[in-house]
Amino acid sequence: MFDNIRKSYWFKSGSFSLLNRISITAFGLLNFILLVRIMTPRELGVWTLFLSVTAVFESIRNAFIYNPLLRYLGTYKSSELDIISASLILNLLTGCFVIVSIIVLSFTLHLFWDAPGLSEMYLIYCFGAVFYTWFSHYNFLQQANMKFAGTFFSFFVQKLVPFIYICYQYIQGASIDLITLTIVFVLGYFFSGIVAFLFALPYLKFSTSINFYWIKKLFGYGKFTFGTNISSMLNKNIGDWLIGGMIGTRGVALYNPAMRIANLFEIPLGTIAEIIYPAMIKRLNDKGEGSTVHLYERSVSLIILCIIPCVILVYAFAEPLVLLLAGEQYRESADLLRITILTGLFVPFLRQFGVAMNAIGKAHINFYFISSSAVVGVVITYFFVLVFGLIGAAYGSLITLVAGTICVLIILNRILGVSLLRILMYSMADLKMVGSLLITLVMKILHEKHNDNDL
Repeated sequence: MFDNIRKSYWFKSGSFSLLNRISITAFGLLNFILLVRIMTPRELGVWTLFLSVTAVFESIRNAFIYNPLLRYLGTYKSSELDIISASLILNLLTGCFVIVSIIVLSFTLHLFWDAPGLSEMYLIYCFGAVFYTWFSHYNFLQQANMKFAGTFFSFFVQKLVPFIYICYQYIQGASIDLITLTIVFVLGYFFSGIVAFLFALPYLKFSTSINFYWIKKLFGYGKFTFGTNISSMLNKNIGDWLIGGMIGTRGVALYNPAMRIANLFEIPLGTIAEIIYPAMIKRLNDKGEGSTVHLYERSVSLIILCIIPCVILVYAFAEPLVLLLAGEQYRESADLLRITILTGLFVPFLRQFGVAMNAIGKAHINFYFISSSAVVGVVITYFFVLVFGLIGAAYGSLITLVAGTICVLIILNRILGVSLLRILMYSMADLKMVGSLLITLVMKILHEKHNDNDL
């Protein structure tokens, strides 16, 4: 039985996806722990703003290129070469768009955030945008073919390179120059691109001609997921950006520990979303639209079951956690963490909503919803930061997510018949099963110990 589980798609893909999410989150957390002890809060705030903007541009590729590639590659096998070639062309064009956007923003954002050196950092990142084009294409091909090992190893190398540099500087007791750190960050994509290329070799197929039909087809679908991701990243980073403009880079640094700990939820969220999306498309093709209901409800219930214990523990021990990770000068971040951690209860509904809508070919609905919620989120967060200061950003994010979750459940109920009650029942059933297994395990251990004592 164990061999069957071990060889299954869910175990293999889930294992690599989980390892990938763990490594990304772990490297981010370790880098933060070291940087917070090397940099001043102002410098750390500048680096946080740099990473938040580059994350938006990298997320654009995932939405605009990966989602349509996966959507059509598994369905139209006879046009595989044309679809792959069209996807690469769009990736290259998106890379050009990203570079131009970065150059334009480099002359404005550093003034808005009063962050000297930020413009030079963005210009250096233009090289990273070039490397990321190939890095992303190779990884997208693997994921579209339901292969996740190469994605894990390439991302591991990408995160390892800057970590080694930061760790070396920390051990040497030396300061870190933001420009040098940016160069090392870009080199991470260069080396990881080589790793991704080696794993993607079996899938590197290209058409000798350009098929404009498929370029138009992929673009037509990708424009909605592109807009969705932009709006989603806006929701995610608006707190940092408004704090940077209204309070300053030191405020961004104080907000950072809460966000770092809250980002631990990305491990189960990202892992399940990554393996559910291809599975939803396959089930949709095999069994029809109704099959996605069960996958949505089960995936959300599973994520919630994993997250609730974490929320309780983090809420109870917020201050010790902040002091352990960031130190005494970040003590006030504990109150931010107590509010931010509650968002983890609502994010699963929104994340899996996007996965479900993309899978059933209704990406436009997800786009309209996320775009609307992004606008509402900006207004709410701006108002709360204006009135309450730093902690207002956390309140604004939480209120936006609660309202968004209510809307999502209404939409899903009308389109697919998704039920919140069933989701909660699944969570309770899973909790009961886990509890029974734990009780059985404890009883077995006690029984064996009793037998040993008798002997």
